[in-house]
Amino acid sequence: MRKILGMVVLALVLCVCQAHAEETNVSQTPILTGEIWLKSSSDEKRAFLFGVDTVIAVEYTIESKFREGQKDGANTRKRRHPVLSPFERGWLRALKDVPRKDLIAKIDTWYQEHEDALERPVMDLIWREFIKPRLAELKAKKQ
Repeated sequence: MRKILGMVVLALVLCVCQAHAEETNVSQTPILTGEIWLKSSSDEKRAFLFGVDTVIAVEYTIESKFREGQKDGANTRKRRHPVLSPFERGWLRALKDVPRKDLIAKIDTWYQEHEDALERPVMDLIWREFIKPRLAELKAKKQ
């Protein structure tokens, strides 16, 4: 059920991006930029972040199941180990306690304060402005 819901949400997000792309005559799959983000409704923004959360949850579950199989000896063949990307690991650690409505507000505020950077992709913004600084903060607290 969760996978189906995740796919539905991702399909919705892609439809929204495609609609925005058609409005601007973009013929390829669009990258979600600040310009599109700011034109999107609150529901579309929540759906996008929910889609990212869902994809990462699926990846995390796959990796967990793979590791369980290795520990139990059930997986005797050598398989390539599925590893979460630095972005996925960072998302899980840095944003786990951040309500998505707060993340939406932070993204909105950043783009509103940097109107000259509306072409910047949202995922780049999340990584460089929110995840990486938070990871550095968490690392400093550990030491």
